[in-house]
Amino acid sequence: MKRRPDKPDAFRFVISQSYTKETLPLSRLAEYLRHLATLLGEPEHVHFDRLDKGSVAIVQRIDAPAIPKVRERLSRLRGLDIPEGLASPRKALDDLLAGDGAKGALFEGKRKLLEFEGRDLPQKIGPIEEEGQIDGVLVRIGGTGQLAWADLQFEGTLYHCQMDLETAKRLAPHLYGATLRVFGRATWYRDPVTGWSLERLRVSRFETLSDETLEQTVAKLQGVKGSGWDQIEDPVAELHRIRHGEN
Repeated sequence: MKRRPDKPDAFRFVISQSYTKETLPLSRLAEYLRHLATLLGEPEHVHFDRLDKGSVAIVQRIDAPAIPKVRERLSRLRGLDIPEGLASPRKALDDLLAGDGAKGALFEGKRKLLEFEGRDLPQKIGPIEEEGQIDGVLVRIGGTGQLAWADLQFEGTLYHCQMDLETAKRLAPHLYGATLRVFGRATWYRDPVTGWSLERLRVSRFETLSDETLEQTVAKLQGVKGSGWDQIEDPVAELHRIRHGEN
């Protein structure tokens, strides 16, 4: 019995104005399926069902107990603070669509859940270079040429840094050590989906920071008579702004 497209367990990803069912290469289909699987989550309960004719529609069937979880997961894509685990597969799907000169949409039954701009996405902005600084723990350092590379990690984000060999020698003893603040020339890009991201920072100098938490630092500052920190409404946010040089 043929499954109706408006059944509640039928989630369709429609690729418009590009391939047909007969012309979509298998390798390209595999790329779409991989990122759709990551976007939807619930890997044990999401199943590939079929390709529909016309504009290509990749139909997934989702086991009933998992449907509320998938709906909740997708609803987070409509907020302002999109988790990286959702932003990455959404961007990957938009990139595939843009490469195919297509747009896309994800439906649950007949209800549209998400639109993918694909070919109509604004272009990436950058590179933009400026002096900057970042904080983080050194988790990787190395290189075989005239330049060395290092990764700093801060609150789950990994920052890529570049430096000359002399700077790398001074930095290396701090591997997995105290939090560092590195200064240098930063290269930024703005992606229309994920926002601003640091491609790399060419390190010119660095300093070590205290590993006490922001809350501990605030408590100390508030204990200093006349400092004014006890009058600030959100001292943790203010100290975070100062640490990161935000305006």
